[in-house]
Amino acid sequence: MNGDRGEAVEPRGRRTTGADLPSVLARLDDQGPTEQRAAVGRIRTAIDEQDRAAVYVPTVPKLRTLLERPAIDFRDEVAACLADLAVEAPTDVAPSTGSIVDVAVEHATEPMTRELLRCLAAVAAERPDVVVEHTAAIADVLEQRRGYDRWGLRVLASVSREEPAAIEPALPVLTDALAASPVENGSLALRALGRLARSDAALPDLEFVAQAAALADHDDASLRADAIGCLGDVAHRDPAAVEPVCAELGAALSAADPDTRAAWAATQLP
Repeated sequence: MNGDRGEAVEPRGRRTTGADLPSVLARLDDQGPTEQRAAVGRIRTAIDEQDRAAVYVPTVPKLRTLLERPAIDFRDEVAACLADLAVEAPTDVAPSTGSIVDVAVEHATEPMTRELLRCLAAVAAERPDVVVEHTAAIADVLEQRRGYDRWGLRVLASVSREEPAAIEPALPVLTDALAASPVENGSLALRALGRLARSDAALPDLEFVAQAAALADHDDASLRADAIGCLGDVAHRDPAAVEPVCAELGAALSAADPDTRAAWAATQLP
């Protein structure tokens, strides 16, 4: 069935089921953008309206191929589909990580890249090992984007749990994100920075220590605990690094709040 401009459209009211998967796969293989767009639209409908993302996991390799084609004008829709499919089946999207990162690097400032970072965050949460080697490239993407994309920060936080030293190239990004919005970015950034501090990676810049100290008596108990925990991680590695901020920590560490991480961190301070 064709629309007014010859574009393929789906009959209204037809419920998307697994039965149309072969048709969708065939359309994705079609060399014409009209059929490809219709296939992506079918997947989008299944995800948005019918909560049937799992049915279309087999389309991931073909969606990746479309994503790599700069000529098409619906790559933002392809990126959104990949992100939702990654949430549903991260291990199936994991083999496409390299291609997704490459496209994100080439289009770092475009809106589509937010969906690509969301996709990578879903993969990294389940398979951080496949994202580790791309950490520097992802950090470069985040540096080019306005603001600090929380999906990108989630990627770095997940990688830091698997291989903390790997996020060393992202140290400036994490530090800037923490300074820009401590409430929104604080927990992700502080936990990742703390893991990095405990690793064997070089730490050429410890600007985040002062930022963490400033949050050690924050009203938000969770953020406060993450800040003190981060300082404890730094002190475990280099006690001298926290000496300049010890005066700021007195009130926080002597508070009545029985936070075990705060007490543990206090024992690490010189």
